[in-house]
Amino acid sequence: MPRQKSYTPTRVGGEPVREKRPVDSGQQETAAATVMHGGQAASPPTQATARPSEPDRHVLPEAAEAAGVWQNNKRVTGLWGTNETRNSWVLIDGVGWKKLSAGTDSAELALTVLASHAKLTQARVDYREESDGSIHELYVW
Repeated sequence: MPRQKSYTPTRVGGEPVREKRPVDSGQQETAAATVMHGGQAASPPTQATARPSEPDRHVLPEAAEAAGVWQNNKRVTGLWGTNETRNSWVLIDGVGWKKLSAGTDSAELALTVLASHAKLTQARVDYREESDGSIHELYVW
């Protein structure tokens, strides 16, 4: 699995953006003494934290939007749509209802036709789900 890139937000001019985080009273004095030691800014102490299951979207906006999740060997068991623009949904066995990508009319129509074929033939499907929770790519085998 490829390593996830780490992004540091910067201001115009290259200065790093520092986030304001709540600090409990016991750590506040230590953090203040560490940050301004001898008139020079020093880096705050680092603590080992558990890696989150999902990237923080505020810290890594590009990585969160760029990463898609593939689901393999699934079946389409239901279809749903309304008389509205770009509003088609599929029921994936074992996963639940997923919205088909609403990027363009033609993309949604193509995904809907593929999903209906997969449901009719009960063929295996592989699909890519993006951070918005919708299906952007669908393969029917």
